[in-house]
Amino acid sequence: MYSVFPEEMMNKDYAPIGVIGLGNMGCAVAHVFASAGHSVTGWEYRGEVVEEINSRRRNSVYLPGVALDERLRATGEVTRVLRNAELLFVALPAAYIRPVLGPHTADSPPEQVVINLSKGIEPNTLRTATDVLRELFCGHEVTVMSGPSIADEFARGVPCKVLVSGGSDDAREKVRVVTQTSAFRVQISDDAAGVEWGGILKNIYAIGLGLISGSGIRSVNFRAAFLTSALDEMSELIRLLGGRKETVYSVAGLGDLIATALSAQSHHRTFGELLARGRSQSEIKEKMQGLPEGCRVLAPVCALARDRGQVLPIATGIHAVIDGAASPKEFIDSLFRPDR
Repeated sequence: MYSVFPEEMMNKDYAPIGVIGLGNMGCAVAHVFASAGHSVTGWEYRGEVVEEINSRRRNSVYLPGVALDERLRATGEVTRVLRNAELLFVALPAAYIRPVLGPHTADSPPEQVVINLSKGIEPNTLRTATDVLRELFCGHEVTVMSGPSIADEFARGVPCKVLVSGGSDDAREKVRVVTQTSAFRVQISDDAAGVEWGGILKNIYAIGLGLISGSGIRSVNFRAAFLTSALDEMSELIRLLGGRKETVYSVAGLGDLIATALSAQSHHRTFGELLARGRSQSEIKEKMQGLPEGCRVLAPVCALARDRGQVLPIATGIHAVIDGAASPKEFIDSLFRPDR
């Protein structure tokens, strides 16, 4: 068993932190930062989640089994979080960022640093979550944090490593210094596009590995070949979108892909497995308390690739399964074609 947070805390400067969205990832980072000594206030739209966190120090809906630190407080008032946070972490699905935060950004102090944790695309504009936050928080430092970070693991103190990118050198360093602990390791990158797109794209291919696993294929050879091909697709598209190849092979690309595709706790892998086993999307949505972000980004990502003259055969095949245009078996069979 890991020691969740050692007595000797690595970050000596404590800061008020706000978290928008106390789902699986949002609640996990809020707990980690609170356990490191920071005062953390998190917003959540579900009143029963707010009540349970404040009264019982639990979030049985999104992070079951974790006793939450007493320095984490939950609220249903967005402005309460925005007004008091030195660092503001946004852990919402991309589609909800604008409606939740748009009416309240005037309450955000100009020195506040905004950190995007969402790995998604706004449906109507096809803009990344970080781009939406830059628009909403005009004049603020806006960064993105991404990497192999299964929330159910790092919330219990299992070590992980993430990258922070975007914004100024000072903003990135501030995020690193404030949030890093001996178990939650934060590194800096100057490739914001590569870091963000790595986090967005890996979710798609984690669904694909779930389709493979849920179809009963246990071959390590096959899974390794699939992930290698997936990484090739990711690499080429990230390059076209302005990211760098070396970032694809960092924790924000390869590392995140491995963690999300192979972890039994991964929501994206689980979604693919359940779909391959014949569960309907409505059944999966009810079981998982919502569909994972990768389902929402598939169509926009394939459209972005087509606009840039790139074909994404694996992502397109996964999209066909989710749309009902192909079966999991047809998708898996397509991976054996000679042109692959």
